Amino acid sequence: MDFQEIVSSMMLISSSEKFNTSFQSCLPKSRLSKVKVETDMTNAQRTLIDETYDFVVINSFLSTEDSIRLAIDIGSNRPSVVLLVVP
Repeated sequence: MDFQEIVSSMMLISSSEKFNTSFQSCLPKSRLSKVKVETDMTNAQRTLIDETYDFVVINSFLSTEDSIRLAIDIGSNRPSVVLLVVP
């Protein structure tokens, strides 16, 4: 039986450069075809209108309530796995 390697795409939504750098350093580069980093929630929402990602990671920022709403919206309306990182 032949196994086909699965390659995924990811969007990272975070305004923290330190978090972005640390998180990206842990990612398996060979398993991700695209990693898009958005530092602004509004820009991320615009990007998600046109593009689909397999995984969306949201580092809670500004208002935790806004981050939760965004995570629920993405998880409910798109075929993405959502990870919400909170302090």
